[in-house]
Amino acid sequence: MKNLINGEWRDGASEVANINPFTGDVISQSAQASAQDVEDATSAAVKAFTTTRRRATHQRAAILHRAAELLEARADEIADCMTAELGRPISFNKGEVGRGVFTITNGAEEAKRLNGETMPLDLLPGFENRYAYTLREGVGPVVAVTPFNFPVNLLLHKIVPAIAAGCPVTVKIPPQTPDTPRKIGEIFQEAGCIPGELNMLDCAPNVFEPAIRDDRYKLMSFTGSPAVGWKLKSIAGKKRVLLELGNASGVVVHHDVQDMEWALKRIRVGAFAAAGQVCISVQRIFVHEKIADEFTRRFVELVREMPWGDPSKSDSIAGPMVDDAAADKVESRLKAAIDQGAQVLIGGARNGRMIEPCVLTKVTPEMSIACDEIFGPIVSIFTYTDDDDVFGMVNATPFGLQAGVFSDSTRFIERAIDQLDVAGVTVNEFPTFRIDHMPYGGIKDSGLGREGVKYALQEYTEPKLVIVNKQAW
Repeated sequence: MKNLINGEWRDGASEVANINPFTGDVISQSAQASAQDVEDATSAAVKAFTTTRRRATHQRAAILHRAAELLEARADEIADCMTAELGRPISFNKGEVGRGVFTITNGAEEAKRLNGETMPLDLLPGFENRYAYTLREGVGPVVAVTPFNFPVNLLLHKIVPAIAAGCPVTVKIPPQTPDTPRKIGEIFQEAGCIPGELNMLDCAPNVFEPAIRDDRYKLMSFTGSPAVGWKLKSIAGKKRVLLELGNASGVVVHHDVQDMEWALKRIRVGAFAAAGQVCISVQRIFVHEKIADEFTRRFVELVREMPWGDPSKSDSIAGPMVDDAAADKVESRLKAAIDQGAQVLIGGARNGRMIEPCVLTKVTPEMSIACDEIFGPIVSIFTYTDDDDVFGMVNATPFGLQAGVFSDSTRFIERAIDQLDVAGVTVNEFPTFRIDHMPYGGIKDSGLGREGVKYALQEYTEPKLVIVNKQAW
């Protein structure tokens, strides 16, 4: 599996085995890019911008529409590839491919709506016969880093706005899932991208770091861990920065919720889908004391019944952790919580990269498992009594991506919307909810800026003001 540089697939300086996290089998050998490869990709992106910035709107939209068609045609192949290298259950991978088709199609339509505005300038006496208008132009080459957990759709949230804006993009693909992004690269090549418009490299972070520092790139878009994201921002120089980082997602279940079965099932999926390797995975459940015992009992039973394990089975909700390092990290955090007094209601056992879906109680807010992102199949249940306190409990983390509330009280819901210190509030829905045209992003340590093609395009483009004096005519 080679790297895409200036329209060509190149061998690497070395190779790294790509391992199936469920079976342990070697799937492929992933070529590792060199420092010269990174430089060549950057030079190619700069050169490509002289063409892509002048590409007609209908041409940008046509490339994206064609890419959507090609992705849909290869849906089964790409879903199977994700299942093999990510270990996430097949049903979620098929769903991600569908979301990817939607993201590209949405980008094609947003490319057609990349409008400026006109304005009169005769608001001030003495400036008659003048008007102005704005255009939106691509900022220039983009450098991007994508994570392993959504190797199609999160990658597309970098590529699609870049093509819609006329910006070449160089992407560091995730080492845990390097094959799926390369298939996306093949699709965009076939759809009409010119050499240098899309470069894709698998390499060590220190090899790619010069691209982050390089001022020839005008925007950096990163999705991944908070520690890495904020570090990259500190070295990115003058370029714009978009960060989509982590969370410790909380959900409130109020005592007046009528459809508790809906809440229970949605929260179970939100907590354990993809083994919790989702940045808005449910990590903390806050249940009113009036229903806490019933909710906890029924939730544990649902987890006990939950199909998980083999990701090739269509009904599986959770599979393995993506690699040994991820499993080690989750196991270590769980052990620390238990040592500090947390009680395991179900799960937590480890077998290789498999960690049994786990439910905890007696977790205190200062424990790492409560306030830091776990990125694994562990959820904690908290009880609250005072309506005025629960929102502060949810807010007691450094993160602010999304939170959810289940209630049938308009008053309680409005208070949640007002008091939750997050960028997105889901009402009678789990906070793991995302549809790809929404403005998606976080506050606090959860990041900067918004994805969703329409909103990302505001960052991928620059407004240019044109002032016209009609008097000379």
